[in-house]
Amino acid sequence: MVAYSINQELLLFILKKNFKINKMQNFCEMDGNTMKRDYEMIILKNKRRRQKQLRIYKMLILFFASVALIMTIAITSRAASGGHQTYFKYYTGIIVQPGDTLNSIASRYMDSIHYGNSADYVDELKLMNNLDDSMTAHPGDYLIVPYYSTVFKK
Repeated sequence: MVAYSINQELLLFILKKNFKINKMQNFCEMDGNTMKRDYEMIILKNKRRRQKQLRIYKMLILFFASVALIMTIAITSRAASGGHQTYFKYYTGIIVQPGDTLNSIASRYMDSIHYGNSADYVDELKLMNNLDDSMTAHPGDYLIVPYYSTVFKK
């Protein structure tokens, strides 16, 4: 049997707080063994609560570490796979030939990866070359035309 040397007032305070007993006279009727057993139950209850909290903290740490690991693997595997092609945007100058229209120029230089349709490309041509909507390119005009390439040019 373990002997406890606990201040009786402190023990009464702990018991009152944990068991929510409002009247002090209820404690006075208890004998020493009952108080000691109740105190041991409180200690055991607190120990179990701390163990449960510790398990929850460990699970949270494990969860966040797993998420971080999965994200790292996903990012590095995508970078290593080489599935992403790098494109470089370039500009060239052309002279409009007889029979050329902005749509025919778009069909030669446009790619479907960077432009949704030929109208988007034609809009960019008009903007770059300062052409109004009513204006068209005439034979002999000099136009700046954008295009994309996977080859890097210096």
